[in-house]
Amino acid sequence: MRERWRQWLEETHGPFFELVRHFFLRMFESELITAPDQLRTWIIGVLSAILSFTLYVPLSSFRKYVDLTYQNRVAEYHAHAMSDRLLFVAFPMLVVSFVAAIEWQSLFPTERDYRNLMPLPVSRMQMFLAKL
Repeated sequence: MRERWRQWLEETHGPFFELVRHFFLRMFESELITAPDQLRTWIIGVLSAILSFTLYVPLSSFRKYVDLTYQNRVAEYHAHAMSDRLLFVAFPMLVVSFVAAIEWQSLFPTERDYRNLMPLPVSRMQMFLAKL
């Protein structure tokens, strides 16, 4: 299965797909990360921080909900449940905004991209959409 996947990726699939592949592989290159091993280490660190947060929150709030259930405080239970729901909505938004702030410069094609890819039979719109 893995060999078939690699063979499919090595084939050419049209200009738009190749542009997307080219830009995606370059998207995470920056001055902060100079080697592929540093990128892997950085991604593992970020994912472990997110995982520790997702493990901590349910364990820490379990006792709170057990106490509120046994004390029969319905209004407080719903208030705490709403605040936890807002936390679970706000946290992914925070992560996405952090990634967008870091990768903001690489969301749009640069002049270097245009100069390097203009000799190819690719329109500026295809280049822009592939990069975006």
